[in-house]
Amino acid sequence: MSQLKELFEQGKALAEQYKHLPANEVVLKLAKLPFALRTFVAEQIQGYKKAKTKIPSFCENPNIIFPPKLNLEQSSSELTALWKAENIIRFADTLTDLTGGWGVDAWAFSKVCRKVMYVEQNKTLANIAKHNFEVLACNNIEIFCNTASNFLTELPFAEWIYLDPARRDNTGKAIAQIGDCQPNVLELLPTIFQKTKNLLLKASPMLDIQQATEQLGAVQKVWAIAVENDCKELLFYLNPQAISQNIEIEAVNIQSKQAFSTLQTNLLAEKETEITFSQPQKYLYEPNVAILKAGLFRYVGKHFGLAKLHPHTHFYTHQILRADFQGRIFEICDVLTHFDWKSLQKMFPQANIIARNYPLSVEQIRKQSRIQEGGDIFLIFTTWYENQRGVILAKQYLSAL
Repeated sequence: MSQLKELFEQGKALAEQYKHLPANEVVLKLAKLPFALRTFVAEQIQGYKKAKTKIPSFCENPNIIFPPKLNLEQSSSELTALWKAENIIRFADTLTDLTGGWGVDAWAFSKVCRKVMYVEQNKTLANIAKHNFEVLACNNIEIFCNTASNFLTELPFAEWIYLDPARRDNTGKAIAQIGDCQPNVLELLPTIFQKTKNLLLKASPMLDIQQATEQLGAVQKVWAIAVENDCKELLFYLNPQAISQNIEIEAVNIQSKQAFSTLQTNLLAEKETEITFSQPQKYLYEPNVAILKAGLFRYVGKHFGLAKLHPHTHFYTHQILRADFQGRIFEICDVLTHFDWKSLQKMFPQANIIARNYPLSVEQIRKQSRIQEGGDIFLIFTTWYENQRGVILAKQYLSAL
């Protein structure tokens, strides 16, 4: 901690002074500094630039220390951390964060829990978190520098345990399989359930939900979390009494601290929901990415009273506007089942192109048609009722939550 304190005292003022400069100028400014100080200042400048949109509350405090780039990339955003705290954990007595990292989730959980135990095996990260918790006045967080498995043997009981395993290997490559992450939650589960009845597991949005629930067992609920229509993480709530045949699933799209939308059902209801199919009508509906990741392809149609274009095309349609739809809404101008590239380019020299359940990709369509990106018109190349392929000409009517 003394080395970190020394670097902080020497480097924070320099980082504050240089953080608004272009990268090439910063390199010149840092060139003559000792290596450790140069590295620290560079990390603070890079960290600030990344965190000012991801964790803005931290950036408001000039005494915050930013971690190395990889740790910052793997940390939760402020919006997702606060959403988890306020909507899943709510008011808890004790929570143990077994993979504390930079501490963003622990910070958020400390706002709704009487006591949070932050556990991190990396000594540097633990020291950075300790410093940051002090300057953020998080007085109910206790810090432990230990591995998750070792700490579990010492833990008497926690109302909640939170686990966010590292999802990159030693080369920095992303890991998609849940059993390959570190620590290995599949190996830790028996011990975890001796210490708590409530486990919240954060996983990569690349993970296959069905495969993960089969591997984990004891899953009661899954959340697909997106921020402004960009899927950020999957969350699994596990407890020993969970009934695996009736897992709840919720798609959440967060717009701001105050605004978010959710669509919730269970996996059995999704499988059993009847769905109707239709030719394109007046309006075309595209669910937000959280709904798509959650796999609520049947339920979303029933919930909003929409027909689906095709079993493998996740667009929906109706003659009536459903302004409360969670996703993008297009007003259809025309439908073309026969066209040639030359005439299409002549009609639309510039347009936004979407390709879904269509033999050609967006890049291939652009190459064939020579249509430039942009404008108000959307050309949606897709397949609809009775395997009819074509292009739907539309204007975006609304982008809802």
